[in-house]
Parts: sequence; C-alpha cells; structure tokens
Amino acid sequence: MLEKKRIGLLAVGFVLLVVTLEVLALQLGSLELELPHAPAMAEDPAP
Repeated sequence: MLEKKRIGLLAVGFVLLVVTLEVLALQLGSLELELPHAPAMAEDPAP
C-alpha cells in the first residue's frame, strides 16, 4: 500500500510541476509580446 501512495504522490508532484512550468511559460510569453520588436539585422531586405 505504501508503494501505491508513493507513486500517487510522485504523480501529483509531477503534474503540479508541469502546470507550474506551463504558467511560467505563458507569463514569459506575454512579457515578450509586450516588448517592442526591433527589426533584426538579418531581416533587412536584400538589394
């Protein structure tokens, strides 16, 4: 019974970790969208 409990706790911890990483990724993505985008040097049109 202890093994099932341990596996369950590991599964819950893993899910919480994934959800936390997803939230952080969404917050970082929204911060990037708010920054002004300057054109990169490599994107200059060729003559």
